[in-house]
Order: sequence, then C-alpha cells, then structure tokens
Amino acid sequence: MLVALFIWLAENLGTFASAWVYPSQRHGWALVPIGKVGAWYLLIMLSFVLVTLVNRPLAAAAAAATVIAEPETEAA
Repeated sequence: MLVALFIWLAENLGTFASAWVYPSQRHGWALVPIGKVGAWYLLIMLSFVLVTLVNRPLAAAAAAATVIAEPETEAA
C-alpha cells in the first residue's frame, strides 16, 4: 500500500508540473482523487502475482540442494 501511495504522490507531482493533464484539470491544477491509490494498489498486486507465476520461487529444499551441489573452490 505504501508503494501505491508513493505512486499517487508522484502522479500529483507530475500533474502539478504539467507533464500530463487530466480532463478535470484543464482549467487549473487539482489534486488527483485519493481513490486512485486503490487502482495503483491493485495494479501492483497484479504485477506481483504475474511475476510470481512466470518466475516461481525455488522451494527451500531445492535451493539447499543447489548450494550443496556446487563445487567448492579452494584458494591456492
């Protein structure tokens, strides 16, 4: 939720600097509605879920087996 809040703040800074303007801001700057934080939060959660589906985390046993299987290097 904190990331969504930071994105909303950045969105307000962007509209204040006229990087883009929403139709409701044509006659002057106004704060972006706080309801957009919920939209940003949903987008972040969807992104995390999709990345997790594409790049599944290794199970603890598989990660330990990978570490054990790697040969040790000895200093000369």
